[in-house]
Amino acid sequence: MEGSAAATEEEREGEGLTEEEAVELLQVENETRERCEARFNEERLQRPAQLVWRMFSCATNASLTSELRRLAGMMMKRALMKEVDWPDEQEPARLRTAVLEAVSKETNLAVSRVLCDTVVALATEVLGDDNDVNQWPDLLPFLFRCAKSPEWLQRLAALHVMTELSAICPAPFHVHLPLIMNFLKTCLGDENCTIQCEAARATFMFAESFERPEEVLLFQQLLPSALECTQRTMRNGRMEDTEKILSELLDLIEIRASTLRESFDLILPSMCTWADPTTTGITADIKRQAVEALVLLCEQLPAAVKKHAEFMVKVIPLVLSCISTLDDDDGWYNFASECSERDDDPTMSELAEENLDRLCNALGAKVLPVLLPWVHEHANDAGHWKNRYAAVMAMSICATGCNAVLKKDRRGFREHLSFVERMASDEHPRVRWAAINCLGQWCFDFAPEVEKHYGGELIPFALEKSHDTCLRVQTHCCVLLMNFAEAAEVASIPELPAVVSRLLELVQSQTQKVVEITVGCLASVAVCADQNFKQFYDVVVPVLKAILEKSHTDSDNPKSGRILHDRIIEGLTLIGLAVGKQKFFADAHYIIHEMLKSSTVPEDTNSLARLAEILGKDFTPVLKLVVEASLTRASVKITDLFAADTLADAFAVSPEVMKKVEQKETALQTLLTYADATREGFVPYVPQVADVAVSFLDDADAYSPESARVLAACIPPVLLACVADSLRATDSTVAFMCGFHQRCGLNSKLRVLNASHARDIAHTLRDGVDTTPLVELFQKLCPYLIPSTTAVEEGSLELASSQLSALSECLDNIHRECMPQNQVDKFFLRTMAVLQTVWQLQTQRNDESYEPQELCDLITAAVTALGKVGKYHTDAYKAFFPILLQPEALKMIASRDTTTRQQGVILLDDYVEALRQRAGAELPELMRQFLAAVSDDVPNVRQAAAYGIGITAQFLGDAFAPYVKESVTKLLEAAKLPDPRCHENADCSDNVISALMRVARYQYGRVNHDELTPVWLSYLPIVDDFIEANACYETLCYFLERPITATKILGPQLMRLPAALAALAAVVPADTLIDASLSLERSTCRRVGALLLSMRCGTWCLPRDAALAACEQLTPSQQRQLQLAVLWAESNTE
Repeated sequence: MEGSAAATEEEREGEGLTEEEAVELLQVENETRERCEARFNEERLQRPAQLVWRMFSCATNASLTSELRRLAGMMMKRALMKEVDWPDEQEPARLRTAVLEAVSKETNLAVSRVLCDTVVALATEVLGDDNDVNQWPDLLPFLFRCAKSPEWLQRLAALHVMTELSAICPAPFHVHLPLIMNFLKTCLGDENCTIQCEAARATFMFAESFERPEEVLLFQQLLPSALECTQRTMRNGRMEDTEKILSELLDLIEIRASTLRESFDLILPSMCTWADPTTTGITADIKRQAVEALVLLCEQLPAAVKKHAEFMVKVIPLVLSCISTLDDDDGWYNFASECSERDDDPTMSELAEENLDRLCNALGAKVLPVLLPWVHEHANDAGHWKNRYAAVMAMSICATGCNAVLKKDRRGFREHLSFVERMASDEHPRVRWAAINCLGQWCFDFAPEVEKHYGGELIPFALEKSHDTCLRVQTHCCVLLMNFAEAAEVASIPELPAVVSRLLELVQSQTQKVVEITVGCLASVAVCADQNFKQFYDVVVPVLKAILEKSHTDSDNPKSGRILHDRIIEGLTLIGLAVGKQKFFADAHYIIHEMLKSSTVPEDTNSLARLAEILGKDFTPVLKLVVEASLTRASVKITDLFAADTLADAFAVSPEVMKKVEQKETALQTLLTYADATREGFVPYVPQVADVAVSFLDDADAYSPESARVLAACIPPVLLACVADSLRATDSTVAFMCGFHQRCGLNSKLRVLNASHARDIAHTLRDGVDTTPLVELFQKLCPYLIPSTTAVEEGSLELASSQLSALSECLDNIHRECMPQNQVDKFFLRTMAVLQTVWQLQTQRNDESYEPQELCDLITAAVTALGKVGKYHTDAYKAFFPILLQPEALKMIASRDTTTRQQGVILLDDYVEALRQRAGAELPELMRQFLAAVSDDVPNVRQAAAYGIGITAQFLGDAFAPYVKESVTKLLEAAKLPDPRCHENADCSDNVISALMRVARYQYGRVNHDELTPVWLSYLPIVDDFIEANACYETLCYFLERPITATKILGPQLMRLPAALAALAAVVPADTLIDASLSLERSTCRRVGALLLSMRCGTWCLPRDAALAACEQLTPSQQRQLQLAVLWAESNTE
């Protein structure tokens, strides 16, 4: 073998690197590193195979220093990370053989380790995704030979390679598990400390990789030995080895914590000892790892931890005591030093605060019996302010995890609040700051209860404490006010004039940080105050503008000056949102001018988006100045960014690339806001933004964050709205259409739906405008709004929901058939596949990868989209329903999940509504499902079923006759359920009454109106469901406008006419300044108004005296309402 490898190396002597040059590449001095790195990259591109062999030669050259040999091994591994163009197909096999031989002969630990890492890299590549050991048949026999070797370094090499490979491709080791178990057991008891450490690490890693119950049980038997080995390593002072072992233990706890249930008694004492701040002789990293292990156990096994009372008694005080280890900094009190700008690792105190938060979230109220006594004990420690600080911080941190219990105990919460307010008067400013911080945090954690019940107390308290002698405490009172304002209901801030007055004082501080925080607080207060802030506008805004002007010139630090400038711009735009366009209009243009002057337009896109939202279409002239910057950022291809990333070899993403990815998403959000605000003014940019949205949604750009792709899915409906508004705004669309075709680059295939569609369908909006551009734009975007089952299986549920919702909205915007047949077929097949995938995920109740609400949202979006597509493409709907949709709907209706049942019924509703009489073939099954579901225990399911019965009675005509009796019976039962107008039942009751009225109207001769009419008439008016309210009043007008139906409905001697008049009067606006007292279409109100006028004027189909007599039977308030309704009708009815 040696001769073969040597001959191979000699064959490469003719060109490229000599061994001396290869050694030069390993130099690490700063002055030569850049040159060597460039040479290495050049060789890797031009002669990668030779570079690999040269680095291997250096790594195995015993005449070189061990450090150079180790570096050579690392460089060889790095060269193998990119695909190597081997001149001979047998050469990779020869390299693998040579590396294994080198491992077997190596006597230097550092070089052996790097050669083992190279073996792992080669194995990962050659075994592939299939973990086929036949691709490297010598590997496992070699490892098992080394495992039995008397040489400790070979045993260590076998252990290291097996361990690393088990994490990457564990399959080859399953059949050899008994051998591996014996090997690990032997190594854990080995005399060599290094092998013991590696064995402990290997045990934890193997336990992560094997998940079958029988395999987990085997490794559980080894875990006590591995934990004892860890403790022994620590006692021997091998800190670096201990850190490595603990790192793998942390991974095991995070991935497969259940394997450690039986080892609590071994883990708890050692970890508590190592994590204790008072323990000496232990590195800070090990202390952090020990605390992390304890916290992870609580997060991963909360139920098991709660059963171990001793665990919480030890761990929680330990974490709390770590909070009091904070370092005091004189510059902190006046912002001379800003902790958030540090580049170093978080302190032990900061980590402890984070860990306490995690503990509280994991264990909930179980921490309180341990935490609260500790807090009150240390809050009274007069000699140590750090303990008092820790006590107050603990109260602040526990609020999130223990929210429900603390909120429920109103009396106890009052005591906690008084305690924190008392600590706000502590002699030490750091404790006072912690108390104010706690109150501010509680404004979020206990919203809206704190704002409702304690606002009158907290606001004056914050104003009082804002005069504190410590600048940091003063400013944090602004943070308290900001949090209160952001969580409070609109226009609900107590003592608003005093709040604004104090903030105006603070905003003129000489300390920039105080100004920045106060500006943010002013903005939040303005947003909460809403229109009430107008009274302070003329005082506040000039002050902020003066500070803005000053930020250009007075700052010694340009960077801090820019931060202050941007913060004030942000505050002004938020104030503008609060007071509205009319008040803010002049200052909005001033702000735009300031942003242009300071060249921050491409940067401060959030403020620009708010300005667009405020100004609406008046922002259109500004678009040409700002939109290109957002388009440029949004158009950057993420794949190109990753390809150019210098950290790609290290399997990491550089901060610069991540920043550009975030900027790309922000730019997309800004473009969406611009489009929504300016509408027809945005049309020139529609083609480019459509391309950007497509680039996000295209599967080829899978690196895009899901949040960005969800955002991109929201863009198509807005772009269609922009084009639609532009079409409505012009008399002639010919020139626009020609230019639009050119800008979109639509080819003939995209422009033509099909020949019959182009000939037969009139592309007109409801107001008669040609909608061809809308259809063509939609066809360009439509393929990217159809979700894939792969994305759903990979967890992109929100993206799939957004795509389907956008598709539904687009179809509503166009309001006609507009999808090519191939896209319709693709939509039905994919969407049904998505529903089936979601159904499978729902049944996997032990799978915690998916939130139940996400699954329900996706089902709702899918069913809605199926109904919309079917509504406008009825032929395809008819074809797919019996083979795909109906079976899936029946499966959904049988589900235990209420949302799934409801959506299953809605799927049938939509089919009836779209197909109407053509749904007759499926009528028996449809009615069977509707009649069963209308008796469901869940109101939402009953609602969907009642709606289905109503529209079936309306559209199926005589075919519905056999089902009239049972339908009426079921609907009457549903109508008579208790509390029909309560929040949970209101929508259901509205739909039941509407269904009864549809049956009464469209099956007129088949029902007993004396039985039905009192039920539905006594329920009116409908006040919750917009659609059903209009349908009901249209039906009521229909009945009363015709003498035969009016006489029948109103009963003997028109006895039900007063009730009918009261119902009619309630729907017509009483105030002429309001369009409708209920959410009704204006046309419905006018029809009701016309009917009332006909009754008063004597042109009604029944005698006028009957109407006058009925009016006299109304109560005085009803008569007044009727008079106002008639007055409104006189001025609004044509």
